[in-house]
Amino acid sequence: MLEAIVSIVLIAVMFWFAWLLVGWVGVGFLALWVGGTLVIYLLWEKRKTAKNITGMAGMAGELRRLSAGFHPIDDSYLSRRTDEYVFYVRDQVQLREYRSPGRSTTGGYGGASYRVSQNLRISGGGIKAISKALPEESTIIDLGEAIFTNQRVVFMGPNHTREWDLSKLLGLEISDNGFQVGAGVSGQRKTSALAGDCLGMITPGIAFALAAEIFQYGKKSAQALALETANNIDEQITAQ
Repeated sequence: MLEAIVSIVLIAVMFWFAWLLVGWVGVGFLALWVGGTLVIYLLWEKRKTAKNITGMAGMAGELRRLSAGFHPIDDSYLSRRTDEYVFYVRDQVQLREYRSPGRSTTGGYGGASYRVSQNLRISGGGIKAISKALPEESTIIDLGEAIFTNQRVVFMGPNHTREWDLSKLLGLEISDNGFQVGAGVSGQRKTSALAGDCLGMITPGIAFALAAEIFQYGKKSAQALALETANNIDEQITAQ
């Protein structure tokens, strides 16, 4: 509400300045420009919302399919452990890690200056510089495929691979609707994250949560979680 009021005030101020500078002709041209920009923005938002709804509806359908049973996927290339089975595979997944973009250096020349002759001076001392790493940022380091099993989650990309053993899982941090999930496991120095749009598929965060649910509480509990999540998504779509 506050943002809308601020926007209206700013537009009113723009029209007032246009009237002061060039009169009603300028106001007319400004009105056409603002109106055209608003129409384009609304059409873009409508298209974006429709695309999101279609993707979310597809994810709800996938979750309902899983809620009927986590049937093993046999055509995965993953070498499986004893009693391990793959229940979901999706592509277009980002691998993210927190990395520093570099270092910053500050400093200058320090020391005393000595006169040797009328036109020559010698300075003593040297360069004094301080170098420190810049704050770490979430950085996309690869794009590939994520494989979800009842025992682990595996990312495979052209440049990196990562494995999260669910028996060593320390915690999950999942964003709304699972578009990103950060997972920490014992033995790993850094917390890596998976991210990706639904695109009609189950988002990485929700799939990771289902894998953890199967490992900790079994298939039946994971099936109930999948159905509950699908119902929540349907409610979100209806509310839009």
